[in-house]
Amino acid sequence: MNFAQLAANIYLPWKYKFRSIVRSFSREYPRQYFKFNKAKRVIFDDKNHQNRLVNRTTLLTVEGFPRSGNSYMCKLIKEGNSSIRYKIANHMHHPMNIIISIENDINSVCMIRKPKDAIIANVAHFLSVNKNHLSSGKLLKQKPVPSFSDVLEHYLWFYNSLFNYRSKILFVPLADLIENEENVLKRINSFHNLDLSYVKVDKEKVKSHMLPNHDRNKIKYELEEHFSTSSLPNLEEANLIYDQLSKPLSL
Repeated sequence: MNFAQLAANIYLPWKYKFRSIVRSFSREYPRQYFKFNKAKRVIFDDKNHQNRLVNRTTLLTVEGFPRSGNSYMCKLIKEGNSSIRYKIANHMHHPMNIIISIENDINSVCMIRKPKDAIIANVAHFLSVNKNHLSSGKLLKQKPVPSFSDVLEHYLWFYNSLFNYRSKILFVPLADLIENEENVLKRINSFHNLDLSYVKVDKEKVKSHMLPNHDRNKIKYELEEHFSTSSLPNLEEANLIYDQLSKPLSL
């Protein structure tokens, strides 16, 4: 065992434990977590990352469960609307970004993906990231890989937290974004009485994590087999929430 492996064996369990504590704190005390996150970003992050949390300059909030098309949705909006590029709160992956937006009369869009697909995509993401870190020798950057049940629990918590606010949130299924991005932008304009311009996203220029890739698809295929034999009693509840929140709105 070399020094890097020894360091990883000592450091990673503590890193994983700390992340678990932070995740628990964010669920039990969401408002306090939001304030802490905001203070941390003011101190350590650049202006762009600070503006990802809703603030006085925010004009639109785009949030969602991880691996649900959040980055692509932001890219789509920014593509034809450069004036609000740095006025979109996004990527906190926490319901408080939307809840505080609603409390301050800021328009909100929430991405949503079918539970099974979201679960598999999240687990595949962490496996893929760790594989890349291992191959490049970055052992200390590895992240804990959640179980199917862990991701499902987080999915339920995320969307249940927003359920009572659903009349003021436009929920956009990832499938709709994939099928017709222009129509999704029209839906946002109609729901929030906005005038966002549509410019087709050049998929050759988007970051790799926004689109499917061969390596992640291979991992997903392998996970599909494990998922089919997994016992997830709360999956039915998650499917019901998805069905209730993703009903298309007429223009």
